Amino acid sequence: MKNKWVAGLAVASGIGIVSLAQGIQILANDGSEPIIIASEEGNQEPETIQTDGLDNNESEYEDVDQNNNENIQNQKDEVQQEEQFFAKEDQSEETIDESKLLESQEPVVSPNEVVDDLKSAGAGSAQYIKDGEYFIASSLNSDKVLDVNGGSKSNGGNVQIYENNGTNAQIWKVVYDKKGGYYSLTNKGSGKVLDVNAGLAQNSNNIQQYAWNGTNAQKWHIVPTTAGYKLVSAINPNYVLDLSGANTRNGTNIQIYQNNNTKAQSWIFQELINEVAYLDKLASQNKNTLENGIYLIRNTGTGKYLTVSNSSNSNGANIEITSTSNQETQKWKVEHDSIGYVTLINMNSGRVLDISGASKVNGTNIQQYDSNNTRAQKWITIKNGGALQLISALSSTLRMSVNGSNVDSEKNKGTSASQAWVFTKTTSIREEASNLASKNKGTVADGYYEFHSAINDKLVFDIAGAETKKGANLQIYTSNGTNAQRFKIITDALGFSSILNVHAKKYISVAGSASNFTNLSISDDNSNSWNEKWIFQKNADGTIKIMSAMNTNYVIDILSGLGKSGQNVQLYTWNGTNAQKFNLKKLNISDSSVQFSNSNYVSKWVHAHQNNYTDGREGNKITHITIHHMDGVSSAENCGHVFQNPNREASAHYGIGRNGEICQYVDEKNTAWANGNWNSNLHSVSIENSDGSYPTGHSLTTQTMNSLIRLVADIAARNVLGRLEYGKNVNVHGDVGNTACPGPYIRNNLSYIISSANRINGY
Repeated sequence: MKNKWVAGLAVASGIGIVSLAQGIQILANDGSEPIIIASEEGNQEPETIQTDGLDNNESEYEDVDQNNNENIQNQKDEVQQEEQFFAKEDQSEETIDESKLLESQEPVVSPNEVVDDLKSAGAGSAQYIKDGEYFIASSLNSDKVLDVNGGSKSNGGNVQIYENNGTNAQIWKVVYDKKGGYYSLTNKGSGKVLDVNAGLAQNSNNIQQYAWNGTNAQKWHIVPTTAGYKLVSAINPNYVLDLSGANTRNGTNIQIYQNNNTKAQSWIFQELINEVAYLDKLASQNKNTLENGIYLIRNTGTGKYLTVSNSSNSNGANIEITSTSNQETQKWKVEHDSIGYVTLINMNSGRVLDISGASKVNGTNIQQYDSNNTRAQKWITIKNGGALQLISALSSTLRMSVNGSNVDSEKNKGTSASQAWVFTKTTSIREEASNLASKNKGTVADGYYEFHSAINDKLVFDIAGAETKKGANLQIYTSNGTNAQRFKIITDALGFSSILNVHAKKYISVAGSASNFTNLSISDDNSNSWNEKWIFQKNADGTIKIMSAMNTNYVIDILSGLGKSGQNVQLYTWNGTNAQKFNLKKLNISDSSVQFSNSNYVSKWVHAHQNNYTDGREGNKITHITIHHMDGVSSAENCGHVFQNPNREASAHYGIGRNGEICQYVDEKNTAWANGNWNSNLHSVSIENSDGSYPTGHSLTTQTMNSLIRLVADIAARNVLGRLEYGKNVNVHGDVGNTACPGPYIRNNLSYIISSANRINGY
C-alpha cells in the first residue's frame, strides 16, 4: 500500500516569508543561497481528494516516496529538539526558529514517479502563489532553476534549467490576474515574460521569453501538487511546463508537454526576501547564547581547536584546527555588536575571523584579517545540541565548518559534528598581564632614572655606542652619566610602562618573541606596542623585577649573570637571581632639560661666543636640519674659532673638517645664528662643512661626506624627525637665506646624503 505524505508547508510571519511546497525558501535580494524552512503546519485549505480504496489511516495526500514516513518523523523530532534552544522568557516576542534553517529533504523518487495534483486548474481558480519575485526551481533538484540563456534581453531568448547563481536572469516576477485566474511570469533581467513559442500546444514546443502581448501563450495557471506546483498553459489545460527528458544538467531545455504528472513537470517557488533583515533578527535573538570573553574553541567532530596557522600575525593567514597547546594563537576573544553579531578576535595577532573575499560560495576559506566591520567578519552563534553552530552574517545557509584540518564556510549540514563547536572560557596572557599591570601600577613613579644592576651597582643600562638608530643594542656598562644611560619611565592608564632612552628618543623593546635569550634593543615603532611595554614589580629585597607585557613569565635578564661592561641584556624566564634584579635611581632632571641633546659623534667642543647665538628656541622644537658649506676653512676647529669672534654675529651648531672630525659650537637646545632667517634658525640644527677643493668646486672629501651622513642621521634620530625628505625636514642654506651656499656639489649629492642617513635609521 502506498504511504501518504506531503511536504510541510510553513508560515513564518514578520519577515515576509510565504508558504511554498516542501518548505519556505528564503533568499536574499542579492541572490544568495535559499534558506529552506521546513514545517509541519500547512497553509492550504484542506480539500478531500477522491481516491480508490484508501485505508482509513492513509493521508488524503499521496506520498511521493514510500520510504519517507521515518524521515518525516526524524525531521519532526529534530525540530522539536532544537526549538527548545530558542525559547524566550518573553513569549510574546516573535522569534525566528533557527532549528528550521536545515535544508529541506527532497523526497527520493524516480523522475517519472507520479505526482498528484492537489487543486484543479482553470479560469477563476484560487491564487496559490502570492505576487512577488521568485526563483522557480525544479522539483527534481531545488538547486536548478528556470534561467534565460546567457541573460538575454531579446525576444525569443531561450529558457533553460541552470544551477542557481542568483542573477536577474533567474528571477521571475509572478503576478496573478484575479479576473482571469491566470499568472504572468516576467523575467527580472529582461522584462519579458514566459512564453510558449508561436502559441502552439504541442509536445516539445519550446519555451522562450517574449514581450508581453496578452495572448494565452503568456498566461499560466499554477496548480499545487504533492511535489511542488504545476504550471498549466492557458492555451490548453492538457499542456504544462516541462523539463526536457527530466534532465537536470545545466542547459537542459524547457518546453511544454502533455501532462504526465511526473516531477519533471513540478516546480518549487523560492521567494526573494531581505535576508539581511532576517539575519539581523536572528542575531538579536541569539545575542545571549554566548557571553563576551576569551575562549578556546573546539570542534566536536575532531576534538581539535580553532587555530591561526603557524601563529601568524599576517593578514590572510589561514585558519585550521590543531591539538590544544593553550597558546595565544588558539585563544579567541568574543565580542558582540549592538545587534548581537559575534566577532572573534585572535588573542595572538589581534586580527579577526574572516571569510575570504566575503564570498558566499560553498567551501570558501576562512582566514584572519584586520577588523573592518564587514559582514564577512560577523557571526551568529546558535545552539546545536551541547555545542554551537556559527552562522555567517553573509548568508544564513553558511556555517563555519571543518574540512580535513582546514576551516572554511560551508552550507548548513544540520547536526553534523563538522559544524559543531564547543567554547571553553580561558584567560589570555594579555589579560593576565593587564591584571598584573593594574595591581603593580605606581610601583615605580614616572620620571627619569638610571637602571643599576643588583650584580654590581656601578653597572647600568646603556645603549651600545650611544647609537640612536632603531635596533641599537641594550647592554650594561659602567655608569658614565651620559644620556645613553638615562631613561624616562612613562606609565599608561592600565599600569603598563614604556622605557624611553633620553639620548636616542627610542624605547627599550623586545626584538622578537617572548622567549628565553630574545635580545633587547631600542625601537620607535610605537610606544603602545606590546613589545615596548613593561611591568615593574617590587621584590622582597626592595629590588625591581621588570616583566615583559608580551608574557609576564619573561623578565629583563643580564646574559649569564656576568657583571661586566658590555654584557648583553635579554629576556629570560624569572629565576630570582641578581641577574634579573635592578635598582632604579631617580634623576633630578626634567623634560625641558632633556628635550634637546647633542651628538655623541662630537670629538671637540669649540664654544661660540655668547654674542653669536641665542639661549633657547622660544619654545620651538627642532624640525629641520640645514646644511652649509664653509669656503677656505680646512678644519672644524678653525671654523669654530671664527664663531668665537664676539663681533661675528654668526654661528652654527656643528662643523665637519676635511679629515671628518666633528666639532660642536652651540648646544642644540639653543638657537644658532646660521641661516639668515630667524624662523628657520628657531627650528633647525645647522651643520658647516669644510671645503675639500678650495678655491674651486666646493666639493667635500670622502671623510667629510661620511661624517656628514652619520651626523644627519644622528640628529634626525634624536629629535624624532622620522624619514628624512628634502624640503620637509632637510634643506640647505640657500633654501632659507639669500645665498648660493652650499654650492652645487652638496646640492647635487643631497639625494645620496638623505638616502644614506635614512638607511642608517632603518628607513
